[in-house]
Amino acid sequence: CEPKVILVFDELRGKIPAYASGQAKAVDLRALLDDCNKTKLVGLKLPSTSGDDVAYIMYTSGSTGKPKGVVVTHRGIARAVLDQNYVVFHPSDVVLHATTISFDVCTTEIWGALVNGATLSVLSDANFSVGRLCEVIRASGVTVASLTTGLFNLFADYAKGDLDTLRHMIFAGEVGSAEHARRFMRRFPRCKLTNAYGPTEATVYATAYAIPRDFEGDDLPIGAAIAHTGIYIVDDMLRPVAPGIEGQLAISGDGVALGYLKRPDLTREKFVEIGSEAVRCYLTGDIAIIDENGEVTFKGRSDRQVKINGKRIELDAIETALRRDPRLSEAAVI
Repeated sequence: CEPKVILVFDELRGKIPAYASGQAKAVDLRALLDDCNKTKLVGLKLPSTSGDDVAYIMYTSGSTGKPKGVVVTHRGIARAVLDQNYVVFHPSDVVLHATTISFDVCTTEIWGALVNGATLSVLSDANFSVGRLCEVIRASGVTVASLTTGLFNLFADYAKGDLDTLRHMIFAGEVGSAEHARRFMRRFPRCKLTNAYGPTEATVYATAYAIPRDFEGDDLPIGAAIAHTGIYIVDDMLRPVAPGIEGQLAISGDGVALGYLKRPDLTREKFVEIGSEAVRCYLTGDIAIIDENGEVTFKGRSDRQVKINGKRIELDAIETALRRDPRLSEAAVI
């Protein structure tokens, strides 16, 4: 992304190649914080920012072995945490921040709390157990938590003790387990449970399914479109198909990213216009079905992308890395 400024702890300065080549200005984060604490920021004039300005760039796996940067706007973040229907944040809430900031769920954790006047409870451990997670929830009085699907399944299996303050648990990142959802709801009957879905290119979430207490199905739906979001199921010609017909899932709305950083070819391929009104959408590559009520069920991928612990992995990228080894003439990954 060729940053102009990098904030860093000074002792790590030599570990970033950009410093050595002089491409970026390194600013010691501790010194900067000390200066801010010593200086009264009275009359500080902040630059104006619009909803279409870039808020962050989040990198995801690429099929060629090089990650691609997703350019997300301020509008996308605001859409995910304000005036929403899949979750409601109150000033009295304590929101858990347990995901790494390289995973886009952190967006709803951090800004879901801060822009709604709630408290952010940061689990700063680099590695932690389910037991430690429960300790933090109890000690901080966490009311809203988001976990990757894999971690949620472990939580449903091994969480111990009472978590009386927890009122809403959201999990996302890969296909949900109906059995683990039922296990969690038996264990914590007063906590609302939501299976959410969304790629980084749609700013965290695009659909959500509030799992009913009496859910008995084998497959968890990924639910209906959240607020400020549109859902289309399209055929190979990008024509919307009727309910009940399988097709590729496309997402529209305020959460759709600007595109991929310095990848105009891939941006044109994945960010397209759909329908007679030429609605700008992101083509997810996910195969899905939508029913008459607008509820979506995930059916698989149209390409060779897989999910491992919530992270997108391109099998082609692994093959590319393997082929760089001179001892191998060919590689195949399934």
